[in-house]
Amino acid sequence: MDRWLSSFLIGALLSLFLPIVPSLFYVLLFTLLSLIVGIFLTNKSLACFCLGIAWLLYHGAQYEDIWQNNNISTELLHKASYTVIGEVLSIPQIKKKTQRFNFSITQFSGQVLNQPINVRLSWKSHKNGLKQGQKWRLKIKIKPAHGFANEGGFHYQTWLRQHNIHATGYVIKGVESSTSKVSVRQRLYEHYQSLLPTHQNNALLLALTFGLKHQISEAQWQVLNATAAQHLIAISGLHLGVVAMLSYGFSKLILRLLSLIVLSSSRISKTLTVSSQVLFITLLTLIFVTSYAYIAGFSQPTIRAAIMLIILWCAKLLATKFTATRLILLTMFMVVLFSPFSLLSASFWLSISAVSTILLFIWRYKKHVKSDHNSIFTRYFHVVLYALSFQGFLIFTLLPLTSSMQYQVSLVAIFANIIAVPWVSLVCVPLTLFSVIASVINETSATVLISLAQLSLTVLWQWLDGVAKLSWASVSIDHTTWLTLSVLVVVSVILLLVTFQKRIFIYSVCGVSLMLTGFAYVNNKPSRNSVWLVDILDVGQGLSVVIRTNEQTIVYDTGATYPSGFSMAKSVIKPYLNYEGISIIDLLIISHDDNDHASGQAFLETHLQVNELMFNHKKQYTSCLIGEIKKIGRLTFEVLHPTERQADHNDDSCVVRISDDKFSVLLTGDISKKVEQALVDNYREKLNSDVLVAPHHGSKTSSSQSFIQAVSPKQVVFSAGFLNRWNMPHQDVVRRYHQFNIKTYTTATHGRVRVIVSPEDYQMQTYREAHWPFWFAN
Repeated sequence: MDRWLSSFLIGALLSLFLPIVPSLFYVLLFTLLSLIVGIFLTNKSLACFCLGIAWLLYHGAQYEDIWQNNNISTELLHKASYTVIGEVLSIPQIKKKTQRFNFSITQFSGQVLNQPINVRLSWKSHKNGLKQGQKWRLKIKIKPAHGFANEGGFHYQTWLRQHNIHATGYVIKGVESSTSKVSVRQRLYEHYQSLLPTHQNNALLLALTFGLKHQISEAQWQVLNATAAQHLIAISGLHLGVVAMLSYGFSKLILRLLSLIVLSSSRISKTLTVSSQVLFITLLTLIFVTSYAYIAGFSQPTIRAAIMLIILWCAKLLATKFTATRLILLTMFMVVLFSPFSLLSASFWLSISAVSTILLFIWRYKKHVKSDHNSIFTRYFHVVLYALSFQGFLIFTLLPLTSSMQYQVSLVAIFANIIAVPWVSLVCVPLTLFSVIASVINETSATVLISLAQLSLTVLWQWLDGVAKLSWASVSIDHTTWLTLSVLVVVSVILLLVTFQKRIFIYSVCGVSLMLTGFAYVNNKPSRNSVWLVDILDVGQGLSVVIRTNEQTIVYDTGATYPSGFSMAKSVIKPYLNYEGISIIDLLIISHDDNDHASGQAFLETHLQVNELMFNHKKQYTSCLIGEIKKIGRLTFEVLHPTERQADHNDDSCVVRISDDKFSVLLTGDISKKVEQALVDNYREKLNSDVLVAPHHGSKTSSSQSFIQAVSPKQVVFSAGFLNRWNMPHQDVVRRYHQFNIKTYTTATHGRVRVIVSPEDYQMQTYREAHWPFWFAN
């Protein structure tokens, strides 16, 4: 059975990386292969493997075909507003007078849908307040699910697919349906929130009770990241395990009381058999666990933990013993069966890895738990040492997964979690849960328990905050270091599982593998001494370009910042630089003062070392005026515009030509045809470039024919937002470039666009095609 489950899971996982777009044809193909292999070749493992592929591709096809199945064209979807009817699926997250929520559409422009379409919406300044479970008639504007595509950044498009969300957008106006009903979870949340006194840790309390983390501040996240304690406030197996233990003890208490009550009645006493007691305990525990999972919004971590607990209790009821391997495989199988896209979730792999690590540690070192020492001090010393070893082993084993999210390694994780984990498990979680239960029964008791829960969280936070303030609490790593750490962890875990005689062979194999990996990496990675790179990042409707040569980094523009607080500098540029191991910007050039070009300047200066800022906005900055030339490494940066020190308008954009005397890239900001013509008239001989970053994102007010002819690029890159309201790049402009046989790239379609320049030639590379070309991410 283990082999069949493993084969199914491997097939499901590998299907994510097939170079195809999921469709019904491939689903039928792999299903047919599964039947043929299973019946005629009697190879059940291979049949399960094909079945796993078919299962994931089926759900992939269902997601891809949702618009077609409802007869809705995605090509014109963003160009109009639509009236829809549906249900609010989540408790709305309110931030800066904007509500964000998931909505299930059942009627679209008067048409009853064949399949509901789930969308994620925002609604600004809505006073009445949306509530989970309500039905609404909304007028909305939406786009198909999409996300930015850059190294190191959050894969929003994958996250949307994982949560079965097909589109994103915003609400123009809406009316609540007369048949609307508010969910029990929403009512409980509102009542509980009304009982909360003002406290700095209320956000943590709501995260532990209702699984809502949107109120956690940036400063709190920084502490959690620095101490690797994020898992403590994300309701998962740890929290449901505590609930299961509490409910188990409560069930035993009830049985004890019942046994005392019915002790005098032999007829009733006989009914309390061992099997009936086990059944009672199991059912009550499952009720409590399921209730907590419901309150937490049936998030995927809670569902995974609940499935594992259900499997364990079913095994107990059926008097069946599962090996650790079978328990993990069965849990993974059931999760993939009910939520196939869980395979895309980092939290899924963290949960499975954590459970596997715990079981592995217990199996490998269980003999160290037992101690023959008579001294109480010695016994306690061994218990503490075992606990420290366990925590260290768990953190070390999970390092490849935990460090891949922020490219940050916590050096104080062991010290932080050795105190925090038992404190949260034994104090914080019970108090928060009891406070929620009491809020339904007695408000006075609930207020007391809430105060105790807040006090417990204050103690927790003082510990975590104190540890996080240590100067050596965490270190940032780049992708190469992460790969090295991952190999080290995998090798170390393998060595723990084998005997001493086999280790010499494994050492040899791993050594050779590491050498080959190193050689391959060095050969494939562009040498910094002989290559310079230009990355046009995918920052939506805005611009940010990163140029790297030798050990130096130049950034041209910083993308937009939005009223919600979302910043391209924070969400795209900084993660990209972390991924590449860059902490110093040698030169930051801001073309002009528009939000979509300049608003990330302050963030980058705060969080990175910026050696020089070239910006015409203020006199204390280095000017960016015509004729100025900077030599950085082997590159020459020559400014071709403007003539006056201004930065207020598009035509004030700083136009820079980057050249190594053989190949060149032209950065143009937001200049219009007027400036283009002036450049053509006065500096035609300096405009010629191999790659052009199109003026003003491909607006029809730019990219004149004379300018294109003067630059004569072989490739042009449009930095523009996905299905943006300005329809950039304009189709007339794209056709104009095509008329001159110029290959076009758009960041909205291709993701990050990279120009790799070598002494002999240069090549273009895109993120979606070369780095992350998989169907689930595009």
